[in-house]
Amino acid sequence: MAKEAEYEQLIVKHLDNIVYVSDPVTYELLYLNEKGKKAFQIEDNKYQGQKCYKLLQGKDSPCEFCTNHLLNKQSFYQWTHFNVPLNRYFMMNDKLIEIEPGHAVRLEIAVDITESEKRAQDLEQRLTTEETLLKCVQTLSAYNDQQAAINELLNIVAAYYQGQRVYIFEINYDNDTISNTYEWCAEGVSEEIQNLKDMPIDTISRWLAKFEKFGEFYITSVNETLNKDSEEYRILAAQGIKSLIAAPLIENDVIIGFIGVDDPIANMNNLHLLKSITYYIINDIQKRKMLMKLEYMSYIDLLTGVYNRNRYISDLESIKLENHMYSGVLYLDINGLKRINDSFGHRYGDYIIKKAADILCGVFSEPIYRIGGDEFVVICLDLDEDAFNQRIALLRRRLSEDSELDASIGSTWQQGTIKMDSLVNHADDLMYAEKQNYHDQHPNASNDHADAVARVISEINNERFAVFLQPRIWLSSNELAGAQALIRRQLQDGSFLWYDQFKSEFENEGVIRFIDFYALETICKALSSWGKLGEKKIRISIKLSQTTLLEPNIVESIQRVLKLHEVHPRQFCLEIDEAVSKLHINELKAVVDRFLASGFAVSLNAHVLNDLALTNEIALNEIRFDEACIQMLMSDAECGKHIRQSINMCSDAKQPQSVALGISNQEQFEQLKACGFNIGQGNYFSSPLLISQFETSCLHLKSSLYKHKK
Repeated sequence: MAKEAEYEQLIVKHLDNIVYVSDPVTYELLYLNEKGKKAFQIEDNKYQGQKCYKLLQGKDSPCEFCTNHLLNKQSFYQWTHFNVPLNRYFMMNDKLIEIEPGHAVRLEIAVDITESEKRAQDLEQRLTTEETLLKCVQTLSAYNDQQAAINELLNIVAAYYQGQRVYIFEINYDNDTISNTYEWCAEGVSEEIQNLKDMPIDTISRWLAKFEKFGEFYITSVNETLNKDSEEYRILAAQGIKSLIAAPLIENDVIIGFIGVDDPIANMNNLHLLKSITYYIINDIQKRKMLMKLEYMSYIDLLTGVYNRNRYISDLESIKLENHMYSGVLYLDINGLKRINDSFGHRYGDYIIKKAADILCGVFSEPIYRIGGDEFVVICLDLDEDAFNQRIALLRRRLSEDSELDASIGSTWQQGTIKMDSLVNHADDLMYAEKQNYHDQHPNASNDHADAVARVISEINNERFAVFLQPRIWLSSNELAGAQALIRRQLQDGSFLWYDQFKSEFENEGVIRFIDFYALETICKALSSWGKLGEKKIRISIKLSQTTLLEPNIVESIQRVLKLHEVHPRQFCLEIDEAVSKLHINELKAVVDRFLASGFAVSLNAHVLNDLALTNEIALNEIRFDEACIQMLMSDAECGKHIRQSINMCSDAKQPQSVALGISNQEQFEQLKACGFNIGQGNYFSSPLLISQFETSCLHLKSSLYKHKK
């Protein structure tokens, strides 16, 4: 907030007007610019905490003419006022602004119009001119839209001088250019504003000299007055201009532009109106620039220079109304920023944040948003997938080359119409999964995370988690087909929680992978032991959390565990249901292909396949039909028809295998076998068993013993 105030001060302190900010509830002055302090003879910041009505108006209570109740955040409320302490007339421009969410303050810009007021009184007889001037001033205050206000003002000036074209040019001394910024044209006169942008300032060098010497001037004849070889003559002659009048816009003794009228035929010798309105035009230009900078400040992250969360939210709303062929999102989170701030101070933390923004700016030309203390989002619209992935690869390379910055990223790309909110959330999920690797490598980076890690490891060491195996049977031969691994958490009373009942708690703490890999390693130890005993190799199906499945190097991580215990990937079937809701179809296919290429089998629940619509698009080893599917097969003819078609498809193609879950009685067994299911699982065969029980009850027994179930 201190930086924002400092920046705002830079905006307004150079205005040649009195500017102050006050609290509309307490009437306390919050800010007074240098012009105001000088006018009221106040040293430094001694105005702070004083009542505005006391310091500025010399009153002991709120002013009877106070306009607080008339103000809003959309437009300036303009009114004139005679200030008794200063003995000056002012044009007051009041508005409510919200620098901090939920806290509106009063901004007032007091334009000293004393000289204008005195001239109006002295020249009361010149009613036509003054009435026109008043109309101009009223016009500027009557419109909320500044563009419309200036255009109407130019229309009034055109009517007074009966000109063909009235315009305003503004000078940009940074680029040494001048541009036509406003224009009014009579009927039948062609617009020139688009042709008169960013012209070299030397084009009007003669005019600038005239403005310096004479102020406003009148060129009675372009042909007779100007050198026909000059750029000035070429531009005016090309537009068919025969004569013109012009007056400079002067701010702090510097010419910042001018207003001109082409081919006037009335009041040509009276340039008083043109000269008088320049002051109001300058004030409106200043106001426009100030508001533009305030808007810029409200949309820019002052630390990094990229867009902030306000702009992010605004742009998301705009994107919803647009159609884009492709959409890509990157989500970046700086790892360990809290630890950096605590250990090395916030100055170094700010340096790391700026470095992250700089690296992103070096890779992406698209909008970059800092939406949180350590979080950035980049939205790429209409960028094809290859180009987007190249940017992501370049970003990863730049991050890996930087020795100071450590960050986790998630990226996703989608073709066609999408919900941008969902795409951003998906990228966030992928980033979160990658961040788990950072937590594993730096367990003490966060005190909260370190505590969570310690708790889950303690529970694992104290055997609070157990792996059960529920046998799976080939329905055609009643032989053992394998087993499904089920992770349980034991409570103090000895009862067990299912995986889905405790999973979210550990996912939120970022430690679910410890439980997943504990289960994986436990199964690997059992498979390795069985292999050494010469037992028949069977396939174990295991369910991992979405956080673990979405880790960028999950295949390699699982392979390392299997290699350690000399277990082949074909002995595992990975249930990837958890990842499906967080992946788009192209990403899901990529995950499946990576597992299959490494030798793993892959399984999905039939419900997850969206009524089996994806079975032809994704290569799977098995489709599981849960108890809900079995119930529909038995009781709903239409649903049962679709399920049978899917089962037949599995049987015809030999892949994927169809697995019926939750078989609980002889009738179900016979019906499901008749339907063509390949594999069955349920309490009809066996309830979930501890690994030692599974070895005794299932692994060492001949499969023919299951035949008595017929």
